[in-house]
Amino acid sequence: MLRLYCYVVFFTVCISSSVFADFSSQQRVHSLFNSELLREDEWLLDLLPSASAQYGVTKNLELGTSAFFLMGSIPNFFLKHRMFIIGKTETSFSSFTLVSPTKSHGTNYSSSGIFSLHGIVTSYNPTSSLYLNAGIMHFYGLLHNKERDRSLGHIHFRHEADMYVGVLGFEQYMSSKWALRAFVLLPLYAEANLTSDVGDANMSLSGNFTLWEKAYFANASLIRSWNIFNLEFGLLGIGEIAIPYINIFWRWH
Repeated sequence: MLRLYCYVVFFTVCISSSVFADFSSQQRVHSLFNSELLREDEWLLDLLPSASAQYGVTKNLELGTSAFFLMGSIPNFFLKHRMFIIGKTETSFSSFTLVSPTKSHGTNYSSSGIFSLHGIVTSYNPTSSLYLNAGIMHFYGLLHNKERDRSLGHIHFRHEADMYVGVLGFEQYMSSKWALRAFVLLPLYAEANLTSDVGDANMSLSGNFTLWEKAYFANASLIRSWNIFNLEFGLLGIGEIAIPYINIFWRWH
């Protein structure tokens, strides 16, 4: 179950992590995996898959949320902060967190959890049309399941996943209307723990989260911009699986 939650979070974040504007206005691709921030008082809205909205509070801070998770009664928030600019490099901190409150599924089962993806990414601008991105992200997931069994009594499962990934990517602006971007998330360290309580007994298991050793995440997309309206044609790679997609964004000031 924890692995499924992890995939859902990564899938929605990767696809909804980018939005674009008319590149002739010197605006870059906006992504969780680069350093670009919205301008002050600028809005961003994407339709698929997470129906997220973000707002530029100041030139160095933006906040947002995802309606996709809110409709499932899962509070969530997005934060991005520009840390500093040195020469042709810019460094920002990004964080996306969702919290699933305790939910009862019938009278014998309940669940709750928290998932967070956050990290620091630096962008380097060697030419006027090319940006290179590199950084490190930390993913943390915690899921609690509680059940009641007539013969065993109270059963409590605690699933915990901890993972660090490296971020490598680029953005190539081919004109004021077309851009190409790609990034890959490379697992650096991953660990999982499972703790269960059955009645008065206690069992604890831990070890490497081997699922992630092959499950790298990669994304490549071509973007067409019409001022505030943007259309993206992309391909998302999860391990050995490739998923094509189309995304729509609006960005206005």
